[in-house]
This record gives sequence, structure tokens and C-alpha cells, in this order.
Amino acid sequence: MNAGLEEAKNAKLKRIEHPTATGIRKSRKDDLVSLVRELRMKNEELRALAAEPLDEIYEGLPLPIKKKLGIS
Repeated sequence: MNAGLEEAKNAKLKRIEHPTATGIRKSRKDDLVSLVRELRMKNEELRALAAEPLDEIYEGLPLPIKKKLGIS
């Protein structure tokens, strides 16, 4: 009886220590911090790229439209 319980306990502990591929992916805090830092830098780059065409469009607008929009 005790041997059966011990085997069941060991099987349960083994599953906890070695989760399957469908289990939760664990990451260290340092890895997450570096990932967040990289994503923020990429976000800033993409925002800058999106703003460049708008600046060109604003420069090409006629003066009356610029005045109505409040762009100097």
C-alpha cells in the first residue's frame, strides 16, 4: 500500500518538475525585463517611422489648410 502511494507521489512530483510542452512557459525576471526593454525600443522606432510620412504630408499642404488645422 505504501509503495503504491509513493509511486503516485513520485509521478505527481515528476509531472510538476517537468511540465509538458503544453504547460506554462516560465521565464526569469531578467529575461522578461530585457524583452520589455527590446519591445519598447522597437515600439519607439515604429512610432518614429509612422510619424515621418505625416511630417511630409503636412509640409505639402497648402497654406490655407495649414492655418485651419493650426499647423505653422
